Amino acid sequence: MAKILLVDDSKTLLKAISRMLDAGGHEVIQHHCGREAVEYLKTHPVEVVLTDLYMPHTDGFEIVQHVRGMLQPPALVVMSSNEVAAGVFRDAQALGASAALHKPFTKEQLLSTIESVLRGVVYSEARRNNVAPFEVAI
Repeated sequence: MAKILLVDDSKTLLKAISRMLDAGGHEVIQHHCGREAVEYLKTHPVEVVLTDLYMPHTDGFEIVQHVRGMLQPPALVVMSSNEVAAGVFRDAQALGASAALHKPFTKEQLLSTIESVLRGVVYSEARRNNVAPFEVAI
């Protein structure tokens, strides 16, 4: 269905989330380093970037800023298990994130969020209504 760049510093989570996305029929490109992900995006178009916000070196906020500076930015979904995720997600939305997922999440929640951003539902609704991003929390 969609080409998705998945970025998380946890190799275990990269594998688990990649399996969920594969099950949904998506092509997944994995990077465990934000810096590598930004370099990849410079030469490879994707439809969705799914990134953790807190990573060493280049974090998810820097990836969000890079994506929003692109001529044809992909949809952008941020993830975090941070206890203050609601405020963090608002910050990410202000920078241009389309949607947010609070870890841990289910395969159904992940695929539903990806499908929504691909249809433009989450991004356009948030932009038009100036509301907080769609957030899935368990």
